[in-house]
Amino acid sequence: MEKVQILESVETNCAKMTLRSDGIIRTEIVDNYDLEIDDARKLMDGYLKLGKGRKTPHLIVFKHMSMADRAVMKFMAEEANNFGKADAIVIDSKAQKILADFYILVQRPKVPTRFFTLEEEAIEWLHSQAESPE
Repeated sequence: MEKVQILESVETNCAKMTLRSDGIIRTEIVDNYDLEIDDARKLMDGYLKLGKGRKTPHLIVFKHMSMADRAVMKFMAEEANNFGKADAIVIDSKAQKILADFYILVQRPKVPTRFFTLEEEAIEWLHSQAESPE
């Protein structure tokens, strides 16, 4: 398997976003950060810049104890999902799992969305989604 390269990156106060050579945009949220709506808008700007208007698969890695509030989850489901093909979200705590379940059940994202504890599994799933028709 070919080594994945980083083609371009964007940094905000809450995350580092990278466009990978396999077409995935990887977003790593900083440790112990609570995302708010202004942060979500900055992340969407980063997706638009890196994706150049194309729908891309998104890998979102919430580091230890990072969270997103309800307004962010609603924004992701209603607005940000317009620019994605699939969302794989990596979490590592029970609190994040509770929020993940809430997001899926209540917000009902527009794109296929799954939560993982291992980044490698999330990437495999995104590759499988990229191969499926829109």
